[in-house]
Amino acid sequence: MKLVFNIALVACFFIGSNGHSQEIWTLKKCIETALQNNPGIAQAELAVGQSMLNLKQSQYARLPQLNASASGGINFGKNIDPSTNSFVNQDVTFGNYGLNYGILLFNGGAVRNGIKRSQVDLHAMQLTFEQASNDLALLVASQFLTVVRADERLAISAKNLENSKNQYETVKKFIRVGTRPELDGYELETQVARAEQSLIAAENALDLAWLQLKQSMRVPYEQEIELEKVTIPEYGELLNTQFNYETINSYAQTHQAAVRSAELTLTSAHFSEKIAKAQFYPTLSLGGNVGSNYSSAFKEPSDFILKRTEVPGITIDDKLVKFEQIGYSPTGYKLIPFGKQADLALNYGLGLSLQIPIWNQNTTRVNVQRAKLASRQAEIQLQQRKNELSQQIVTALANYKASIKDYEAAKKTFDAAQTTYLKVQKKMEIGTASTFELTNAQNNAQSAEIGLVISKYDLLFTKKVLDFYSGKTQL
Repeated sequence: MKLVFNIALVACFFIGSNGHSQEIWTLKKCIETALQNNPGIAQAELAVGQSMLNLKQSQYARLPQLNASASGGINFGKNIDPSTNSFVNQDVTFGNYGLNYGILLFNGGAVRNGIKRSQVDLHAMQLTFEQASNDLALLVASQFLTVVRADERLAISAKNLENSKNQYETVKKFIRVGTRPELDGYELETQVARAEQSLIAAENALDLAWLQLKQSMRVPYEQEIELEKVTIPEYGELLNTQFNYETINSYAQTHQAAVRSAELTLTSAHFSEKIAKAQFYPTLSLGGNVGSNYSSAFKEPSDFILKRTEVPGITIDDKLVKFEQIGYSPTGYKLIPFGKQADLALNYGLGLSLQIPIWNQNTTRVNVQRAKLASRQAEIQLQQRKNELSQQIVTALANYKASIKDYEAAKKTFDAAQTTYLKVQKKMEIGTASTFELTNAQNNAQSAEIGLVISKYDLLFTKKVLDFYSGKTQL
């Protein structure tokens, strides 16, 4: 089955230059791997196959039925001779063979509505499969970005550790010549330890991000994977769309697979009502049969002789006279062959069957009421799906707006912290800044840089989620 998914996050990802020979895993490959290995997706696909079989079965209900039958045995004692219709005292073997056929002509539209319901159920199950695939794809996309973000955080932490070590070595030289007190060395040594701790935390965060992504893809944790480079669009590009709730919600309510599936489930429930009501109507069927039989007592004469036979009751001039006729009289009998018996005993018939429901303990009425309740439940579920989708869109819009403010604040914080760090670093080189000022500025710069990385990926993801609901990107 060819799968088409509306995945929002792929359009903005491009492969960057990479000199490694190791295979690069794109986001698309990660999603396809997860879809192939996920048991929930496999079950949803099997459910689609089951719905296809249900549709075929409902369509086959229009076809006639044809059945063959055969039976045989032996009767002991007194039996009827098929040749003479008289009783004979002998054992008789027998066989009966036939074909029976029938076709439904009318049953209140139950078959027709059953086919329509099966068609709707199939489409609904396909949409359920699509929604499950989209949900998994969005999860993998989020985890993909988490790995990339954690990798950047690790690079920042490693760079910070290297800078801290370089600063420590520089200060130790100043201490040896007496231009710096030993306390500065202890402070920078503490800063190196703190940077190492930050690096370990970044490594753990990256390991956890990899674990979650590989679990979603159902691949071994020890498998080596390298993700493609991600190019983040310019800040202005992330703001070039003015999202509107009414527009997004209107599109999503008519295109999201979950809502469309719920709508079809409601339609299927209405067909179930019609099927239940069909039990109030008569059922008309056409049937027929063709059959024959075989008997070991069914015989025919084999030898004849000429024989005079007196014909009683003949009178001439009111006088009883003796009258004889000459004819052939059988002297022996032989079993009629099976093929000839089948032709001689061939019988067939054709008939109509009409069943009119009069009283069935109110079973039909209860079934109709049950079907109406199911329709009402489907209506409520549809409304719930619509409300949930609206809430998701409202949340996505709120997250997007918050991400914009967070990114702008993180960018200002980063610029300020970076400028401060560079100035303190220069003052440190000429001996006018303390190690406390340097370490504090360095910690602030690292924290601001990590915060900026987190905020830019959050902004990217929240925008692409809204693009997904708006139908602006496809995979």
